[in-house]
Amino acid sequence: MTTVNVRVDNEFTLYVNGTQVLSGTNWAQLYSADLDLAAGDVLALHGIDTGGAAEAFVDIQLDDGQRYGTGTDWRVSTSLPEGSWMQAGFDDSGWASATSYGAVDSNRLTGTGDAMPTGASAEWIWSGDTYRDNEVFLRWTVPSSAPAQPQSNTAPVV
Repeated sequence: MTTVNVRVDNEFTLYVNGTQVLSGTNWAQLYSADLDLAAGDVLALHGIDTGGAAEAFVDIQLDDGQRYGTGTDWRVSTSLPEGSWMQAGFDDSGWASATSYGAVDSNRLTGTGDAMPTGASAEWIWSGDTYRDNEVFLRWTVPSSAPAQPQSNTAPVV
């Protein structure tokens, strides 16, 4: 079983292979779900910001202790994609890489709201404009190999 922890400023819906598995409307709350994930599964997140800076955090902990998380290897679109963007097999090659806004313990949202997962390697991400892009569509595919630490192209938090 895989534990997935999600926190988004402000609202989100998380899908696995097109099936909704989690949603939330409170930016200060950490939402969790236990899921069966396998290599090739697609996590897709629809994030909505209702004012100010926006960011998303997803921590994925496998039952063997391996960790995955949001980073610049996630793909992002700021407009509603045509087709089944939440499904495996959707072509997101034209999407941008998500922008990192810092590690879990170095962000303006850290220390507010629910405690964040201990040992998480995930980073806070969004599009390249965390203030103007009030809606994002994010995707990530579970790799078949051991997880790598998120790549860091950290943008300053304003």
